[in-house]
Amino acid sequence: FWCASCQLLGGSDVLKSAVWPPISTFHTWQTTLAVSSLDQVSRFDVRKIAINNMVKALGNDLITLRSTDPVDLVDLENKVWGDICRWAEKKYGTEVRVTTSFVDCEQSEELMTAVELDLSSRSEWRLTAIEQAAGLTGSTLLSLALSHNQLDSDSAVHAARLVERYQVARWGKVESSGMGGHDIDEADMRARMAACALYQRLLPSDHH
Repeated sequence: FWCASCQLLGGSDVLKSAVWPPISTFHTWQTTLAVSSLDQVSRFDVRKIAINNMVKALGNDLITLRSTDPVDLVDLENKVWGDICRWAEKKYGTEVRVTTSFVDCEQSEELMTAVELDLSSRSEWRLTAIEQAAGLTGSTLLSLALSHNQLDSDSAVHAARLVERYQVARWGKVESSGMGGHDIDEADMRARMAACALYQRLLPSDHH
């Protein structure tokens, strides 16, 4: 993988200096990201669809859909998700609207335009990872915070699974079985999100 990545990313000095073999479960996902960058997101039509979908998804972004009870969950969402929304407001210079109705929360044209410009400025390599993380978490804003180094992968997973972790702490966990379980789902997300984060950190500076 690392030899292939050096070739795919134009001989990145960062990748060339990596020690072989840095084997881990998320390297398969990094390979998938690299291949997707080359075969899919490098195409103008695919790139445009990816950006449009992520901008459109701001209308039902996970971290803007808030609970009304219990109080401790409301407070938890306001703290964890609120911090990401406040970062986005500062980054993009406009309000991030939230709702408790659990239907589409229409965002302002200013926010959607600012996010679209941010995504459009990204290389296909980085955009692939942003799109993957947005799909995994159900949150374009969370994925962008990860890409801008405002969150690490563990913090991103925590934010994405905040309500589920709250419910597990309160009612217990469904263990792994033939049909899966909370533990398998979370392990899979952690591996994929770690791959997205590391993939972006390893990109050369010109692959912004």
